Amino acid sequence: MVLANKKIAEAVLREAKQAALRDQALTEYCSSLPNYRDEMDRLGRIGLDPMAWLDVVSVPAAFSVDGTLASEKLLKEVFEYCDLDPGKPRHWRILVDALVNQCFRSAGAPQKWNEEGLFDLLCDIRDLQKRFPGATENVYLAKLLSKKQPYKGKYQAIGTETLRKLVGKALDPSVNPTAAIAEDEDFVAARAEQARRELGLPSALGVAIQQKILEEYHLDLARQKLEELARGAGKEFTEADWESYLPTVHKLVAAQIKGDAS
Repeated sequence: MVLANKKIAEAVLREAKQAALRDQALTEYCSSLPNYRDEMDRLGRIGLDPMAWLDVVSVPAAFSVDGTLASEKLLKEVFEYCDLDPGKPRHWRILVDALVNQCFRSAGAPQKWNEEGLFDLLCDIRDLQKRFPGATENVYLAKLLSKKQPYKGKYQAIGTETLRKLVGKALDPSVNPTAAIAEDEDFVAARAEQARRELGLPSALGVAIQQKILEEYHLDLARQKLEELARGAGKEFTEADWESYLPTVHKLVAAQIKGDAS
């Protein structure tokens, strides 16, 4: 593994090893307690994994962060800073994924080419193809994205070969499900139907989830644009600036989403 930040990764490794040793000691201690021992013996006799049961009963404590302990204070602050809820297991996964991506991803690798990133790239490709109808080959699309405005600022730092592969992924429905949705199709309804088929989610819930994803996507684009304008004017774009713009941006985004879904 080629580390993006070896110093941070090694520090994480040391912390993880120490935490794993503490966890092993705690597991051995709990296993020795009479109440735990009796239940674990009973589960073993009926062919179940006693340690799996111990893992399950420890989940509430493992995902509890109230900030009263000194060791939890920073963790609680990190969740708050990232606008995540430690009471939601999914948010732990989101935080871990973000930390892993920044600490352990290969040096020079793109920071975000998940579904959201590929959807963003797909939107740029489709917009580009309206301007250049003959642009169909991935290598040509990659060159245009890295040389033409307004895309140049986003893609010029990516090598042509890497960008060509990313264009291929963005256009491949097996990698990027949004590529299967026609440009004139109701995006929200189509993604909700995909979620219903793939995950068994009710259509109404799928629509709500897709609307939220679409809202966050447009908010991110709006913030990026405001930050670019501030940099162009030689100014710093602060969190206070974003908060002042947010009510107006929310209204514009809501109108945009309504237009996308109509």
